[in-house]
Amino acid sequence: MIQPIIENSFKHGFNIRAPWKIDIKGKTNGDQWSITVTDNGVGFDKAALEQLQDKMMMGSSVSNSSTSERIGLLNICHRLQIQYKEYAIFTVKNKPKGGCSVTIGGLLSSNPKKEGAYEQHEL
Repeated sequence: MIQPIIENSFKHGFNIRAPWKIDIKGKTNGDQWSITVTDNGVGFDKAALEQLQDKMMMGSSVSNSSTSERIGLLNICHRLQIQYKEYAIFTVKNKPKGGCSVTIGGLLSSNPKKEGAYEQHEL
């Protein structure tokens, strides 16, 4: 899933001077995983970022998207929502000094256990 995010950095973000930088960081936090891809490109146009975030909140998928713009990001968001439902992590943000950051993630297990919870067994 990170391949289209990195591809977008080159296709849309790096129409600026070199050096181009992409940072990929993965981590786990309790029962969740996340991967953040950050670049030093031009970032998203404010209107385009708002439009993307609106489509993500409405649950727009590739099949009902009226534009081919940002189809890769919407596809990733949709896949995460299918797999992880309310535990899906997908954020897109512009960085204050230029570039953008995309974070994806979800549960490490398909059967999350809450801290302090215990299993009950019938005898």
